[in-house]
Parts: sequence; structure tokens; C-alpha cells
Amino acid sequence: MTPEVSHEPVFREEPPPAWIEAAPGVRMRPLVEGIGTKLFLYQIQPGVRFDDHRHEFGELGVVLQGAGTITIEGAERPIRAGESYYMPPRCLHGLRVTPHTEPMVLIDVVTFLPADIAMPPLSEMTELTSKVVRREPDPPTP
Repeated sequence: MTPEVSHEPVFREEPPPAWIEAAPGVRMRPLVEGIGTKLFLYQIQPGVRFDDHRHEFGELGVVLQGAGTITIEGAERPIRAGESYYMPPRCLHGLRVTPHTEPMVLIDVVTFLPADIAMPPLSEMTELTSKVVRREPDPPTP
């Protein structure tokens, strides 16, 4: 169940909703949402790739565990635990979690501001994720 949008402060005391299998190797958990924002916890398995994509909403977040390569407007750079990111609306971006490592865990905040950008339901967010994710074959271990 997705938390209700509130115009009042929200503190979540109960356990968060169950994990959602958004795509093979990608689990997401909606934590809380407010006006124009949703907060998600992601767990992404090694070797999973989010193909380059863009959408009408912005994203910002922080990697809590793991490492990979982030692509922003065609330029690749490494990203690892402790590093954060911001993708404005319509920015072309993608992510690949390094194979043969631990899963990547990250907090992702989706922003639907200005207010004229409609916040899609969780089912559409999950569908969007499943369209851009693919599991690459693991390269041979050295």
C-alpha cells in the first residue's frame, strides 16, 4: 500500500510497505511521500543495468551500499557508497551496478515539481522501471 500524500508533516512509525519486485534484480520500497515528492529505497543486484532513459520528473538520491557506473547525458562516471546524484526532469541517464560485487542499495527521491507535473501512481513507476532495466550476463571472472 502506498502511503497517502499529506499536506501535514509525516512521521512513519509503522514498518514500511513490503518490497516490490520492480524488475528482475530490482526491488523497491516506497517509504513516504509528500507534496511533489516520493521517497524510495532500492536494492539492485550486481550486473543489473538501467538503460539510458528520461522522464518528466526529477530524481535525487544517495548510494548507501555498492558501486556502479552512472551515465548522465551520455557521459559515464563511477558511483559508489556515500556519493549522491541529482537528475533534473528530462535528463538522459542510466545506471549499471558492478558485476561480481554486493548489491547496490540507494535512497531515491522522485520530485514532481513544479506542481503541474502529475505524480504517477506506484504501478506506473514500477512499469517505468521494468521497461529500462535489464540483467547483463556476468563477464567471466578473472
